[in-house]
Amino acid sequence: MILGGLVTVIALLTYLLLSGSLQGFAAQTAAYTVGSYARVNRSAMPWIPSGLLSTTLWEASVFQYWTLFFDWLIEVPAQIGVALLGLWGLLLGRRILQPELLALAVISPGLMADSLSTVIQAPSLWRSTALTLIVLAALIHRRYASSGTRSASVVVGAVTITAVAGLGVVLTGPLLDCRTNNHSILQAVSMRSETICATRDQAEDFQAIRSLSDSHPGESIAYLPVLGPLYPLTGETPPVSYHFLTKGLATKTQLDSLEAELNDRHVRWVVFYRYPWKEVAPNFPNNPEIGSDRPWQLEEYLDSHYTVYAQSGRLIIYFREA
Repeated sequence: MILGGLVTVIALLTYLLLSGSLQGFAAQTAAYTVGSYARVNRSAMPWIPSGLLSTTLWEASVFQYWTLFFDWLIEVPAQIGVALLGLWGLLLGRRILQPELLALAVISPGLMADSLSTVIQAPSLWRSTALTLIVLAALIHRRYASSGTRSASVVVGAVTITAVAGLGVVLTGPLLDCRTNNHSILQAVSMRSETICATRDQAEDFQAIRSLSDSHPGESIAYLPVLGPLYPLTGETPPVSYHFLTKGLATKTQLDSLEAELNDRHVRWVVFYRYPWKEVAPNFPNNPEIGSDRPWQLEEYLDSHYTVYAQSGRLIIYFREA
């Protein structure tokens, strides 16, 4: 397995080197991810449950309380407890855990630390809980496996109720799915590749995008700054290399490169969503630029090189002659 992984890595590096893409790959992956991306997106440790809340539809429902209590217990106190348990076992050499479980308890904090490098919400911290859950399950099994039937039943019952209650979020999907529920709060919108569900306001924007794509076949359309998912929905081929750009996160080098691509590749249409940066600024305490009054370079470029073809709220369709 290790040998296979090494062969894959060597093959990838060889391809990047021979194709002349190694420098760009390194700059846009390793250097960018551990550099400006991690620095700007890092947020405070969620010491209280409400620190895990986000604005996704399912978490905006009653199931947000699941995040407040159960998710937080597993993702923060439990992970810290397992980390301390592993440290205790290493320092004192006591047989508090089997060797393989002790190894998991030691490795687990590394996964948590990785999650802490970006914006912290329940989905990102869940990625780091796998090893913690294995250690907790082993501890529960060892504690109650030899206990009486009554004690074991209480524990199994509590775990079962907790798990079943956690599956309540699964119900939100069918309730919100406009294709199966005619009373959904979301509206069905037919895109070129599939039918999607959107809020009433978003539905108008998606319909305008579908109309633009159908009316100008074969013409290059760029979806910016974070509208990359529209490419598969419209069946368009991305005319530029950048699909996720935000104020204060995108570097000047990246923005200059994007502008050069828009010019050199004669991209006539740009669908752009002008985000209310100040409103999202509190979620990015390490990104002072996002809440500043200084105009964003990309928005200035579009305003000076393109003409507004149509606008609906914050969604702007830009156009320029070939």
